[in-house]
Amino acid sequence: MKPDINSQLIDYLEGTLSDVESKALEAELAQSPELRRELQELEILLGLMDDVPLQQPSRHLSQHFRRFLAEEEREAKIMPPQKSARIFTLHRIEWSVAAAIVLLAVGIGFGSLWMRNQQQQDQINRLVAETENTRKMLILSMLQEQSASQRIKALNTAVEEQSADPQVIEALIQTLLVDDNVNVRMKAAEALGQFPRERQAITALTKALRTENSPEVQITLIDILTNLKAKEAIDEFKTLMKKEDLLEVVKTKAAYGVEILM
Repeated sequence: MKPDINSQLIDYLEGTLSDVESKALEAELAQSPELRRELQELEILLGLMDDVPLQQPSRHLSQHFRRFLAEEEREAKIMPPQKSARIFTLHRIEWSVAAAIVLLAVGIGFGSLWMRNQQQQDQINRLVAETENTRKMLILSMLQEQSASQRIKALNTAVEEQSADPQVIEALIQTLLVDDNVNVRMKAAEALGQFPRERQAITALTKALRTENSPEVQITLIDILTNLKAKEAIDEFKTLMKKEDLLEVVKTKAAYGVEILM
């Protein structure tokens, strides 16, 4: 391999070689896997140096680096090498310097990037928390509205929630048990059904069967509890099946629920 091959490879990557020199080097690359590997390593190294934003190293790092370079040069002068060894030493120094620069720049660049990303993530987390809190307050406020349509809008918003807030769950339970509008109670039952891991939600859905008189809401409750595989609702289903004044369609639903849950 020629002593100045690294310089030629760098010039080749930067596009500063003449056409004749480029063709000659490409012929050598075609014949030498080792030379191709060195070209790839140089391309990666130069790419890293281009991609990493320039940062000002600390005075301590700069002083340490200058001492390192001075020691390398002093060792080269104290022990004069043979011609071939001198070329190797110079290349070793060049690569050591280049590697040190890249590592220093990459370390500073990544450190700066990590801090910036961490700050952005903290801001996102705060925005998410504020948004969730705003949604919660909106739901709780709208559930107090006189208009049934506004209360239904609040329940639709609650259905979209990905996590259960204790205050929201409690508000949904109260709406299911005491609201005077059938459609609102049905929507409250559906909203509670979105939180199967919350035991108080399942308990409230089961409890509502004892006092609910609307066939529409009764069927909704039975369907939800059956789909959730809530075995604690079996006794309530059996009680409904025994009621003489209950619509036959509700009894049929209850009987089906018992069959599924048994």
